Amino acid sequence: MPSLVGSEMCIRDRLPVFLLLFLGVSSCSQKEERRILVIHSYEETYAAYPEFNRMIAEQFEKEKIDADIRTVYLDCESYWEEPELERMRFLVDSVSRDWRPEVILVNEDQATYSLMKCGIQLAKEVPVVFGGVNYPNWGLLKHHPNVTGFHDKIAFNENISVAKELFGEHVRLFTMLDTTYIDRQIRRDAKEQFKGHKVTGFLDNPELSPEEQIRLAQEEGYTRFMAIPLRNARNHSDATFMWVLNRSYRDQCYIQLKRDYTTINIGSICGSPSLTAINEAFGFGEKLLGGYITSLPIQVEEEVKTAVRILHGASPSDIPIVESRKEYVVDWNTMTQIGLSKESIPADYRIINIPVSYTHLRAHETRHDLVCRLLLEKKKKNKKKKTKRIKQ
Repeated sequence: MPSLVGSEMCIRDRLPVFLLLFLGVSSCSQKEERRILVIHSYEETYAAYPEFNRMIAEQFEKEKIDADIRTVYLDCESYWEEPELERMRFLVDSVSRDWRPEVILVNEDQATYSLMKCGIQLAKEVPVVFGGVNYPNWGLLKHHPNVTGFHDKIAFNENISVAKELFGEHVRLFTMLDTTYIDRQIRRDAKEQFKGHKVTGFLDNPELSPEEQIRLAQEEGYTRFMAIPLRNARNHSDATFMWVLNRSYRDQCYIQLKRDYTTINIGSICGSPSLTAINEAFGFGEKLLGGYITSLPIQVEEEVKTAVRILHGASPSDIPIVESRKEYVVDWNTMTQIGLSKESIPADYRIINIPVSYTHLRAHETRHDLVCRLLLEKKKKNKKKKTKRIKQ
């Protein structure tokens, strides 16, 4: 007759397996299986995409959707417009040849524009939800009632306030702008948002001299925000911006307003602190301290919840395009690199990438985490037993 102690040990050893089977069966039985196509604007190697894709999958899981997700990458910075549209047609055609998505999630300006512009029939028939789009093409959207989403409107004045809170009232700001469609939209948007605010340097009349801009900042409380051109009047690269980047001024700060081949990794090479008004690259090693932005978790939550509404019967034409939510965020890693303390960050800012203790992890572990931990502990225990027998 087996001992009671032996039976208890046998049950305890098998508990993780029972838990895994129970949780797996219960979770599978409550989910719907649906087909989701995700289209990203940038290259597949862009550092944020593994985390971005993980968040999308987890959000669908939270919504009780068993999502069959296929993901493609436009790699928009590698193509001019016509080749880019051809690539979009190829990507959508190749992934949907024997698999038709029920909803398409498309991220950032370039992929959203190219999906609507490329003329592929699927982009007119399948519901589309976009996110992370700073400047939606309203003209194209009028011809796509199957498309809805979230306008990630850049908050210029709020991010100036962030710079002042973190670096003082006399901080001098600068950004990098080119001559593309997005750059023109940024200039137009900034001009509108700066009306009634004391900001100089960004879009001033050319007759306003640098000396006058400095006087306005010093004597009348204006914030100096310079838009450094990436090309001169002859369409050649201008060395001015390299000089600005390599100068380390105490009260100077860079603000990222766009992400393309001209601005990638500027935060890392800039001698001054760097903020961002968009979520691209924030928290992924490009030394961007933070800002007032639609963070990646917000973007994913908004997109996926809207996609789930559509999967449950809502029509995209009945879901209005709205501005995405924003929050104040700071990256712990960049904060510590540039010497800011946690106490210097305002209380309403969310700090990401804070190192997490084992105790904190145990307190917040999910059911999946619990099963994995129990299985690992069982494996370690069995390994110790085996080692002990060998020694004996």
